[in-house]
Amino acid sequence: MNETELNTIVVNCKLETLKTRRSVTFSTKGTSMAPFIRNGDRIVLTDCDRSKLKPGDIIAFRTNNSDKIIAHRVIKKERGESDNLFMTKGDSLPINDKPSLTENNIIGKVTEIQKPRFKVSLNSFPGKALNLCMLALSVSRITHLTRTAYIIIRRR
Repeated sequence: MNETELNTIVVNCKLETLKTRRSVTFSTKGTSMAPFIRNGDRIVLTDCDRSKLKPGDIIAFRTNNSDKIIAHRVIKKERGESDNLFMTKGDSLPINDKPSLTENNIIGKVTEIQKPRFKVSLNSFPGKALNLCMLALSVSRITHLTRTAYIIIRRR
């Protein structure tokens, strides 16, 4: 069994646990949500009522053509023909994810970010305020410029 197959088994076990325990923890990989969620941070993913998700919420989802789980921010919510549609975006990415997601693609909502030295509860008042600030920065694409500068500096 190779590392990819083992990772798939672990992810599927966690997703099954999410159905009964209401929350699971994942380690993050990548920089698409930097600086709010960085590579190696842990996120707590909670089952949620998908119809109550709103712009600013960070959700985890699977795209139709991938087993990979992605955590990005909801930028816009629209009513589709039979389901809500969610436009998402990584904070440090220059463009929105394509295509928009349906409620069926969504695995859960990120409710806590565990950094090496502290935790950010997105259900607390400070966490909600910080999350809304990050939404504004994400939409304005400032974080894309910040991420680009961060990557250039780290390479030196």
